Formats: sequence, C-alpha cells, structure tokens
Amino acid sequence: MQWLSAPPWPYESKDAEWFVTQDYPTHWAIEAGNGLIGVIAFDPTLGYWLAAEEQGQGYMSEAVNAVLAWHFDQSDSPVISSHMPQNSASRRVLLKHGFTDTKLEKIFSRTHGRETDIQRMELTADRWQQLENRGAIA
Repeated sequence: MQWLSAPPWPYESKDAEWFVTQDYPTHWAIEAGNGLIGVIAFDPTLGYWLAAEEQGQGYMSEAVNAVLAWHFDQSDSPVISSHMPQNSASRRVLLKHGFTDTKLEKIFSRTHGRETDIQRMELTADRWQQLENRGAIA
C-alpha cells in the first residue's frame, strides 16, 4: 500500500468487497496459479500493484506488455503512468517498456493522508513500435 495513492487506508474487507463487485472493463486480475497476486488497470492511465512476495519474477512486466499491446492495437494515443520516486521497482518496469519522464508533481495520497510526489511518465505509440520492432520488449 505504501506505493499506492488511491485506495482508502486502512483498507478493510468492505473496501475489497466493493472493489470486486465493480464492473471495470479495463482492470485485469493478475493470477499465477494460486489466486490473485495483483491488478493492472488502464483508466485512462496505466496503474498496477503486485503482492510483495511475487515481485521480481516478471509477472508485472508480462502484464504491462499485454496491456500496452492491447492499447496500441486499437489506438495511437500515448499512455500515461506514474510512480512515487522511491518506488524503483515500478520505475524499472516502466523504463523497460519505453516510458520516459514527463514531470514531477504532487498529488493527494489517500493511503498516506497527505500530498506526495509522483513522477509522471509517458509512452508514445512511435516509441512502443520502435522497441517492439527491435524486439526490445518482451
């Protein structure tokens, strides 16, 4: 939760129950054979979370790649994402997929109950295509 800005905190079972009853056509569960390990969303920015014990195994890179391919198959509009500057793992995923920094800004974090810095990043269709053609993303 330390890297998420939107969820309520403390996150209670009623919050989870509400979330799973919503119809989010651009939210996908990440599952690795033993149940939910994360979520990736595109609404209108790319966001995601992954259980700490599942990080570093390539699950998020695979999920990000799938969502970006889905998006760029139907649109040339750029994809925006962000991360808190201290979240180096999330930054690595975005850089791996060709995102570049756009601006540092402050947002209100419900999780932290205060304003916090986030690094905005962007991926253009041209950059995605260049990396995909070179086989640089997988």
